Amino acid sequence: MAPGRFKFAEGERVLCFHGPLIYEAKCVKTRVKDQKNQYLVHYAGWNKNWDEFVPENRILKYSEPNLQKQKELKEAHYANVQAKKQIKSDVKRRRAEAAAAAAAAAPERAEPGGAGRKREPSVSSVQSSEDGRRRRRLDTPEQAPKTVEDKKLVDSSSETASDTEGRKRGKQEQTVETEEQFLTKVEIKIKLPDELKPWLVDDWDFIIRQKKLYQLPARITVNQCIDEYVKLKNASKSSTPNKESAVIEVTEGLKEYFNVMLGTQLLYKFERVQYADILQSRKDVPLSDIYGPIHILRLLVKMGPMLTYTELDEKSIALLQLHIQDLLRYMVKNSERLFSTADYYVAPPEYHRRGM
Repeated sequence: MAPGRFKFAEGERVLCFHGPLIYEAKCVKTRVKDQKNQYLVHYAGWNKNWDEFVPENRILKYSEPNLQKQKELKEAHYANVQAKKQIKSDVKRRRAEAAAAAAAAAPERAEPGGAGRKREPSVSSVQSSEDGRRRRRLDTPEQAPKTVEDKKLVDSSSETASDTEGRKRGKQEQTVETEEQFLTKVEIKIKLPDELKPWLVDDWDFIIRQKKLYQLPARITVNQCIDEYVKLKNASKSSTPNKESAVIEVTEGLKEYFNVMLGTQLLYKFERVQYADILQSRKDVPLSDIYGPIHILRLLVKMGPMLTYTELDEKSIALLQLHIQDLLRYMVKNSERLFSTADYYVAPPEYHRRGM
């Protein structure tokens, strides 16, 4: 269909894809942008903050066949969620069974002064027993219990081969749980615009191969870059108080996240000495007031995997993704001003010596 000939009318009740599911929505407004038809949709029952322009291929007619498709997708989605919960439940059950089996394998010892009565000795009694210490030295290096399961094993008896095997089983179960949890995470992706990829490649080349450093404080800082974006975003005609509040909340969170993550996740090894100098000379200045746009770009590239393991709900993550992609589009439009090869300089010999 040619641009301008809209398939859906303003005010029409429609169905719209959002993530993996289909939601009931209303077509509020139509427009043509970049020679493509777009529709401003409002999702039924959702806050207006979620209103968005979507392309035509994300919208379906409100009809019985499409309602059935919506139902099937919803059922499949929740079946998948239940399957993940079942996997986690099975992992916990196997871990509990392994711990119980390890505890049952521990030999019972006769209680002094009580013929036929048996008890499990305490840690102190095991440690005070010379025989127990000798057995521990023969079987495995003496160590403090590292997990709850290990402590229970130590409490139940002195070290034996069966105890060591039980701990191994417990550790294997813990490993399985970690892997299962990892595999059941839904990966969150942040799409990096092609126009920004060359700047990251050049950044890597300057730092790693040419041994250059980024000039600090930056010509344009992270805070200045984000504040300009917020100002531009809130000055648009489509801006509302709710949208302004959402933009400010998300971007302030990005600043805080940047300040926390910079030192551990966003710097190359060659930049560590420079970072240490900054921390020493500018103790009371936020890092987002020192580092530049290329550094916030490094963060945005990593945001997808980071968000995968947050406790945010689906709607919050979707809103955050929306603003991150919008910020990236802003950086594309202003890339010639935000990024420059002149922001890098060759590190002096003294810096190289300090970094060795």
